[in-house]
Amino acid sequence: MTQHPHTSPPGIPRDALEQVNDPEWEIAPWTTQRLLRDEPGKWALIDCRRAEELALARVDGAPMFTLADMPAQFPEIQKFAGERRVVVMCHSGRRSLKAAMLLREAGFDGALSMCGGIQRWSEEVDPRVPQY
Repeated sequence: MTQHPHTSPPGIPRDALEQVNDPEWEIAPWTTQRLLRDEPGKWALIDCRRAEELALARVDGAPMFTLADMPAQFPEIQKFAGERRVVVMCHSGRRSLKAAMLLREAGFDGALSMCGGIQRWSEEVDPRVPQY
């Protein structure tokens, strides 16, 4: 992980920069959890994994919008997120980064990928979430 000496992008706490690869696109799981808890009106978490993965492990309150079907689901994502900034999670952070890019292209300004995905969420935030 790279530490970034510059200031954080708008809306991202400075301490989040130390735990991600690219602070313009990624956010750490523990920072995501804190923002969802402390500022629920500003942040929305969605899961871009497939249904069979969701059956293995999930984060409560994060609806599934699969990466493969995401463009067709933009209206539903907009309905869920409203004016909140979207954080996308997957298993390891790769698909969620692609999803964040798709979302930004579709007008979801500042969409972010949760770095390390549900795997890192299980390690750093909630060990009750199974790893697979």
